[in-house]
Amino acid sequence: MLRKKHFIRKNSTAEEIAAKEDFQEYCQGSPRSSVKKWEYIIKRYPHLQDEIMDAKFLVMMFTPKSKVTQPSLLKRKIYPLLKICAVFVFALGTVAVFNQYLKEDYPMITKEATFQNLEVHLSDLTQVHLRKGGTITYKESWSGSKKRELWLTGEAYFEVTKSKPFIVNLPNGSITVLGTKFLVKSDSIYTRVILEEGKINFKNNDRTFEMAPGDLLTLSNGQVAMQSNNDIQIFDSWMKNSLAFKNMPLQEVINTINNSYELDVSLGNPKLKDRKITTTINQNDPLLLLNAIAEIYNIRLIHQNGKIVLK
Repeated sequence: MLRKKHFIRKNSTAEEIAAKEDFQEYCQGSPRSSVKKWEYIIKRYPHLQDEIMDAKFLVMMFTPKSKVTQPSLLKRKIYPLLKICAVFVFALGTVAVFNQYLKEDYPMITKEATFQNLEVHLSDLTQVHLRKGGTITYKESWSGSKKRELWLTGEAYFEVTKSKPFIVNLPNGSITVLGTKFLVKSDSIYTRVILEEGKINFKNNDRTFEMAPGDLLTLSNGQVAMQSNNDIQIFDSWMKNSLAFKNMPLQEVINTINNSYELDVSLGNPKLKDRKITTTINQNDPLLLLNAIAEIYNIRLIHQNGKIVLK
């Protein structure tokens, strides 16, 4: 259990953090007690992520690379330098400019869930559950940036850490949040967003739609539709090794099965595509659902040349 002295003020600045001897030890990687302490603080105070990163830059800037500087000596060095930095910030008029001055050009990272669902942890402690077949691209770190931003194609569930604005760019729109949990599925033709916690704004061209918990938004052929009081568990079952459909058009059910199992299933009769399905199945047995659909609608399930046709 960490003692009270291990905690820092919730509104600590980068300069205050950088002046702490145990933080300087954490930046240098020893002793282990300082490293463990600051690893805990980073998790305990995620809203200080940017200040901690900027503080680390300050420490590393003033630490000689040829040898390890003793914390007491570094502290004597860093205090006057921090005063200089403070004057510099004052002259520029804003701390944001100072953060921009310190910011590095972080590389872009692309993650693709090629063979299975993928869990991605971002630098701000946000978690992304990326569904198989999806792709996200983001910066290695957002330290010094005024916003957090990534690009998504496919389906993902987000648990966003509260901090600066978080923007998810989609093929045909974008979502802006501060801290929340939501599920989004998007490609060049269709977008679906359902909000579990918090508030988000969905933007498409010059239109903005504010969403509340339980809201379901769909975008298709340029038309946006909103529904309220939806259960997200119907839509996030892919994270739980099952698939759930509630009053969903048969064509969308077929699309989901194809995307989830790399099958090639099609409807031989176009009149079937708008029929509604409500059911939950184990992800390991998609053929069970297809056989049930065939029986319910009195149609045939035909296997031909590696493809499955319902007609």
